[in-house]
Amino acid sequence: MTKPPSQLPPLPSIAVLLVASALSLWTFPTLHELDVVATIETFTTPALRAGCSSWTPSVDLIGRIRLSLGLSIFSLSAYRIFLSEGATVKSTYLPESKLKPATFRLTGFKGQCSFTFWCWNLLGTSFLLSGYATTVAVRGNEVNPWVLRLALLTFEASAPLAFLVSAVVRYALWPNALKHGPEGTAIFRFWVSRVV
Repeated sequence: MTKPPSQLPPLPSIAVLLVASALSLWTFPTLHELDVVATIETFTTPALRAGCSSWTPSVDLIGRIRLSLGLSIFSLSAYRIFLSEGATVKSTYLPESKLKPATFRLTGFKGQCSFTFWCWNLLGTSFLLSGYATTVAVRGNEVNPWVLRLALLTFEASAPLAFLVSAVVRYALWPNALKHGPEGTAIFRFWVSRVV
């Protein structure tokens, strides 16, 4: 395995990142704007109404399902960090690229460095926070407003990112991996990759 040399990114890339970050922070909602939407009703109102389906799940069941999904996601991430042998990844670039291909091993916490796993863990955080808010509210207790705000923000980020990751894997990564034969698709055949 060759270790790629470390270099600073090009200055124009840094400038674009800083400008995009500044614009994102400038358009970020205020706490008051968040509090208008991040209410307990947002997390305890079932999407399925009684007229749409013959069965409407209870709010308590919705909260338990969300907690179960969040715990399942983090259990899989913990498995990948502590028990999995990891994966060997070979970077591939277009022929005209100046980037040099390298092979590296993703084990332990390094296995969580891909954008797919960032989104996976963000989705788990969203499920845990919304499940916690729902189950606490069902029992008649007050939910901390920061839990509601974070639950809303993580959902607002994780939902579109899940679609993005699905599209990129399906239409970019998988076809490119198929071109490289069995060694190109090895990382996708690992059962954790199939679940994520």
